[in-house]
Amino acid sequence: MSDENMFYVISLKHTKRTDRYITIWRSDDSGYCYPMAWAGRYPESRIRQHLGYYNTGSCDVAVPCHVLDYLAIPPMPGEIDNDAGPVVPNSAESWRRILANTIETPKYEPRPEYKGARYRKTA
Repeated sequence: MSDENMFYVISLKHTKRTDRYITIWRSDDSGYCYPMAWAGRYPESRIRQHLGYYNTGSCDVAVPCHVLDYLAIPPMPGEIDNDAGPVVPNSAESWRRILANTIETPKYEPRPEYKGARYRKTA
């Protein structure tokens, strides 16, 4: 299967304003990471069969691997074990590209947290 048919799942829930990098799901729904080398690559068929799990918008979104691959940069030295990377910066630019390329429009509006983003209103 080509990269265009594989997806990363990005965690909005686990990516906070203070995080330098965007949090990505590991393989087999087994945790989270920053380095793309540690991230899971999910086939499009699996994502589409469970859109309500992988692409909710409120917690997670699924994007083609090539989108994150384009955004990837090396991590700051000493921030991640063995300087593993690449990583995706937690920035407005990254989120614009990510949200413009979700597998489908999520059920809920994604509201990513990054430096400079508007704070969420609390009830």
